[in-house]
Amino acid sequence: MDSRLDPALRELACRFVDTAAHRGLLLRLYGGVAVGLLVERYLVDRHIPAQDIDCICRRDDIIAMSELFRESGYEEDYSVTRAFGEFRRKLRSTTSFPPLDLSIDKLRFSRTLDLRGRLSLRPHTISVADLLLSKLQIRHINEKDLADCVNLLGGYRPGATEDAETFDSTHIALQCARQWGLWRLVTDNLRRLSSYLDELGCQGEVGGMLQHRIQHTLANIRWNRKTMAWRLRSLVGTHARYWDEVSLE
Repeated sequence: MDSRLDPALRELACRFVDTAAHRGLLLRLYGGVAVGLLVERYLVDRHIPAQDIDCICRRDDIIAMSELFRESGYEEDYSVTRAFGEFRRKLRSTTSFPPLDLSIDKLRFSRTLDLRGRLSLRPHTISVADLLLSKLQIRHINEKDLADCVNLLGGYRPGATEDAETFDSTHIALQCARQWGLWRLVTDNLRRLSSYLDELGCQGEVGGMLQHRIQHTLANIRWNRKTMAWRLRSLVGTHARYWDEVSLE
């Protein structure tokens, strides 16, 4: 099946990235729109099509980026800015454009993913590895996010670099080797994804390919040397909370 990303949403999101680049700013997409841009054909339907634009910029660009969105008819939700403006802004269109969620330097959900220095790896989106991490670090992962992971793994095989056919699974393993909490969430969700493939309709050759890529990624994580901080945190295990609670609602 095709990605079913609304063409108007695709055009608008890419236009924001291109306009930012023309002004010397660095903006990249994540979330459902990014998955739709990176994967031409979905293996499974995510059921809920992307309806808003999730993006991330550098802290140094935030003032100019806010001006760019104001020129496009967006207004900041200042209640969100007051509470979370250090790392996240929410913008509403005064016209008919979709809502826009703007992160700054880092993605902060169940864990914090620091993307400083990594935003230029792909032309319009964050890297596939970072996009997978943004999904796999969700403590209460839902079917939509599992479907996104399946579609990304169906479109890209694990490797040591980011290119047209591979994602950098080494980067995922390195991040998990530094943070016990991230390791726990990512490995739990990869195993959940592995056991959920049949329910998602991924069987036969396709299911085998996905299982191979999941197990390859898990093996990379398992064999990567863990830091001292990881080892010390592992002694505490699940007796202490290893996730953050972040909500803009």
